[in-house]
Amino acid sequence: MKTSTIVDELMSDLSRRRISRREFGKRMTVLGISARVAAGAAAVATGASAVSAQDKPFSGQTLRVQFWSGPEGDNIQKNVVDPFVEETGAEVVVEYGFTSGSIAKVRAQAADPQLDVVLMDDIGVLTVAPENLLTTLDLTKIPNAADVDPRFVVAGGQGIGFFTYVDTLLYNTNAYAEAPTSWGDLWAEKLVNKASAPTSNQTPALHLVIAAAILAGGDQMNPDPGFELLAKLKPNIRVLAENTSQIAELMKGGDIELLGWTSYIFRDYMNQGYPIENTFKLKEGVFATPACAAIPANHPGSQEVAEAFVNKLLEPKAQEGMAEGLWFGPTNSKAVIPPETAKRVITFADLDNTIPVDLENLLKVREDWITRY
Repeated sequence: MKTSTIVDELMSDLSRRRISRREFGKRMTVLGISARVAAGAAAVATGASAVSAQDKPFSGQTLRVQFWSGPEGDNIQKNVVDPFVEETGAEVVVEYGFTSGSIAKVRAQAADPQLDVVLMDDIGVLTVAPENLLTTLDLTKIPNAADVDPRFVVAGGQGIGFFTYVDTLLYNTNAYAEAPTSWGDLWAEKLVNKASAPTSNQTPALHLVIAAAILAGGDQMNPDPGFELLAKLKPNIRVLAENTSQIAELMKGGDIELLGWTSYIFRDYMNQGYPIENTFKLKEGVFATPACAAIPANHPGSQEVAEAFVNKLLEPKAQEGMAEGLWFGPTNSKAVIPPETAKRVITFADLDNTIPVDLENLLKVREDWITRY
């Protein structure tokens, strides 16, 4: 197909909002077209909708948001950002960064904030909240918050969860006829050199410490029995989990049979038929981490637009789309998740089987636990 034909099709898709401006730019770059030319083409493609956009509530206003890159960011772009732009007429400028980067940026911009909304893990909100860098959300101006479980309102209302992801056991279906039922299954004698666990610098590793402590008769506040038990896990660990594709291939080849890690990151491999399955039915419980929205103090844009964007994140339809797109668990009780997808995400029916984590304590002990892990 000629390049000109491909460009025409891309412009048509953009004008009909089948793809985002970001995706349009990426595809134009692949075709060898400069960013300047691509931007001009995007302006032409979206020009037809410019007049109608003037009649939308936030036309002419700009919202600056930061969230994750990669599949997580693409999922949010498709199910939240693009519909929000279409519905409101606002321009949303996205910057990318993981939770650690978002914490650093909010701190660096303390004297001159440049972001209107920041999306990060709950531990990120709790990290910066004591530094007076975030506003307390007025939930009366965020209507969808009324249907969000109170467990997802963090740091005294300075953040609110809009999806959850799960740390649990993933097992090789060629090795297990039925799903494992306990974190303790990682220590099984048959798993010598056949199991995996996360590297120490990841939150799932801290969760594994807590699970081990529970198994050994301790808990988060008494982790020593857990560290003693973890030392006995070493013969079973073939490799520490850091690279998703590496672990997926090892599971496909039968070299790994059981793994404690984050479940949704294997979605694409599971959909391709890899012998990988997750379970949320562990007797000790699983770990559900909420991704949260927060509004920086003294942010440059409109408070109303920022609150509307947070409200969009909490919308049932948006959360249903994110659950389907990347197995993000909903926080809005009105989100309807199809049965097949519900097997892959934490739904409200599963919340009572989650292990509570004292995040403020975890922040204090994190470095010590990483060293001891």
